[in-house]
Amino acid sequence: MSAVGELPHQRYVEAVARADGPTSPYVPHEWSTRQGPDGLLSATLRYTTAWPHGLEFWWDQREGWRYVWMIADGRNVVHGPEPLPVPILASPAAVIGVMSVLLADPDYQLPIQYELWEHATDLATALGLDLTADLSRLARFTD
Repeated sequence: MSAVGELPHQRYVEAVARADGPTSPYVPHEWSTRQGPDGLLSATLRYTTAWPHGLEFWWDQREGWRYVWMIADGRNVVHGPEPLPVPILASPAAVIGVMSVLLADPDYQLPIQYELWEHATDLATALGLDLTADLSRLARFTD
């Protein structure tokens, strides 16, 4: 699934980062993928025009999608990270859909999205993820 030298989740995160095209307000200022010393795959999408000091979306193979509002120095967070109510391998449209609600009104209850990325099964297999269990995890957002 991944090209030689590419991290397994690179194409997934890129699909989310570029989901709405280059002129979309949901294209991040910058984004990156990495693998930690413990093998954990993760990503960051940074939006510097959101809120006064920016907003970051974080993804990793254990926690899925989370977000944090940044404060003036751009390194610290106001609170969080807070989980996004989407599957760990949500479709780019699902991530963008929740993101658009969050950016429009940070106090609004975020809608739960269940749609998976078109290549979620292949990536889940490569990463050893259980998509059925992950979808069950979304029930916590209705409590």
